[in-house]
Amino acid sequence: NQVENITPKVIDKKVFLIGNGAWQKQTIIELIENSKLKEGGYIVILGLNNNKTDSSGYFLKREFIEQNIMAVHILNFKPEMMLKKTDILAIENANLICILHGNKKRLLRIREDTVLQHAVVEAYNNGTTIAGVGNGASVLGEKLFINYIIENKPGDKRITELKLIDGLGIVKKAIIDDEDFVKYNTELIKEIVYKRNFTFIGLIYQSAVLIKDNGAMAFGKVLLFKPKNAKSPEEIKKELLNKGDDFL
Repeated sequence: NQVENITPKVIDKKVFLIGNGAWQKQTIIELIENSKLKEGGYIVILGLNNNKTDSSGYFLKREFIEQNIMAVHILNFKPEMMLKKTDILAIENANLICILHGNKKRLLRIREDTVLQHAVVEAYNNGTTIAGVGNGASVLGEKLFINYIIENKPGDKRITELKLIDGLGIVKKAIIDDEDFVKYNTELIKEIVYKRNFTFIGLIYQSAVLIKDNGAMAFGKVLLFKPKNAKSPEEIKKELLNKGDDFL
């Protein structure tokens, strides 16, 4: 009997990291093209902000509709909500999952809810394009910074402490945040990048990054800290990437 050679299917994994702000038409087009939505399939927009006045999901849906992509589903989860089986299946089989900007602690439900985490990671491993916006991009990293209140003082003053915690781990050996975080925490970033041999990606307003198995490309201005061959945190430089620059 002749044994048939079966070539394993190559899964093309893609992640978009997008700065919070007004949507750029080119970013929408890149999301559509990289998710092969012109060939069919659908988009799931995940919102975990629990804010009734937050209409960012509907604005994003409108952007896709303007590009003739009509199959767009918005799933807004409140902390106490249980995931329905239909929600899980919708996430696992989507062409594109967009995780909206929101409160980091609420967004961590993606990591803390094992069912939701499994659905997103399973989708990614099967070739679904994952896009994170603002803090929605931060939770995709292996680690992320989060502010914890350690003491409340009189006069509505709070003492907070930055902690580095586990993210969803879709983007390995990386921490993702925005340019404001870089502005106030440059030395801390250098220290963590050096000690952990991580890459830090700082998203500037409206910028985007596409990460594939074979590298990454900036769509707009992006801040980058890489360990390279640094012998101390002080040797790590802040780089400014421009549209079209490759890295990783």
